[in-house]
Amino acid sequence: MVIAMVHIRLNTKADIRMGMAILYDSVNNYKFMDALTGLRQLEGGIIGYYISRGEDFEDVLKDLQNIKNCLYMKGSSQWKRYYIMPKIAEFVKTLKEKGTEGLQPIEIAKRIYYDIQDDFSMFMLKKDSSYLELLDDDFDELRGLEMSFRGDANTYSKYVDVMTWLGTVQVLLASVIADTLSKPEMQKLSQAITTLYSRLEQLFAPMEIEAKKKELDQNVIDQILLLHGEEMPIEDIAKNTKVDKDVIRRVISTSKAGVE
Repeated sequence: MVIAMVHIRLNTKADIRMGMAILYDSVNNYKFMDALTGLRQLEGGIIGYYISRGEDFEDVLKDLQNIKNCLYMKGSSQWKRYYIMPKIAEFVKTLKEKGTEGLQPIEIAKRIYYDIQDDFSMFMLKKDSSYLELLDDDFDELRGLEMSFRGDANTYSKYVDVMTWLGTVQVLLASVIADTLSKPEMQKLSQAITTLYSRLEQLFAPMEIEAKKKELDQNVIDQILLLHGEEMPIEDIAKNTKVDKDVIRRVISTSKAGVE
């Protein structure tokens, strides 16, 4: 089952994180009924997070149901802890990988970008430092993509720009976590996050342009290439075809690559 996309995004990563913490700590300390409370919070967080993003989550809920079944099993506390812990570790791995299989690094980065926006917006709304800790997790995920970006020099250069600015954001993040009521520090962090958004959007620009190019009718593409072949300036081609100049450049560059 795939849920249709809705126009709101529920930020429930905090619920997912807190539920996971309760589940793990409770099992680790042999408090299996408390673990069920954490599992319910985790389940609610997952449903809210994925349903607001129009993504399937039934596979994740099945894994959670397996853990729930294990919590009800009879046996010694030590045996249950020994048996359940690997299943929790496997579930965490599945959750981290969910939704990224088959995606390009830049597409994964864009998903993280949306999470950064959500987490920072929730922090500004609730002034709860736990959302800043979630931001830190988002940043770690973004850093983890470095090796994936190294294959393309141009994209990697933009990624490095993002990472350079990310360092500035994290310094401010530490200051705000230490004093969430400091208005000057909040303003600095807000400005730095805005710049980070801009750097990330520059990273995504080629992907957005490629998506717009794919939406073009073949007749429009042929017209662009014909006018370019007649050495018409890109600005004039844009006026004639009503197509964005960056998209026109993408059409021309990919056409040349195809010929080569």
